[in-house]
Amino acid sequence: KLFRRDIIEEHHIRFDERFRFTEDVLFLCQYKYYCQNITIIPDSLCYHFQTDRDTTAKYGPTILNVPDVLEAIFAFYSEKGYFQQIPDIFFDLAAKRLLFRVDRFPYMGTKNLQFEFCRRMFRVLKKYFPDWKKRLIHYNKHGYSSGIRYLYRADIVLMWLYIYLPNPIKQCWIRICQKHKTWVKNHSSKKNAL
Repeated sequence: KLFRRDIIEEHHIRFDERFRFTEDVLFLCQYKYYCQNITIIPDSLCYHFQTDRDTTAKYGPTILNVPDVLEAIFAFYSEKGYFQQIPDIFFDLAAKRLLFRVDRFPYMGTKNLQFEFCRRMFRVLKKYFPDWKKRLIHYNKHGYSSGIRYLYRADIVLMWLYIYLPNPIKQCWIRICQKHKTWVKNHSSKKNAL
């Protein structure tokens, strides 16, 4: 990303030093508010490689910055009177950050930290989105599966049970859900073809 310095200086946009993780998201959201234009270059100018090591990465206490950063973003846009105009975009921002981390829980070892992360994320969602539980269960953007079998994602007690299940059981659960998702997709395609 390239930023205009005059916008940054005029509105005194800075990286918040309280945060060591996802601090760039807060900066970017604040910057976007003051932009008149954003240009996207469709060409691939660089490549991002992910290795298997990324799926086993262990998050430290900085993962707790995620709900704090989201709350700072929502507070900023609420203060500007803009939050209520596009709540779905803000919900999408929060849901992606929660579900991405929850999907990685089976490969992470610090269960107390996982639970604290979910507790804080749920608190932020409850504060800004009264219908967050229903929305989160049915959320299916960006490849995240939805439906009743994902009820644990929107309930703190069920999330606690999910987190404290042994990791091999969670990994097996994810494989079953992925196979079911593939079966439903293939089954729907065949029905539509008929």
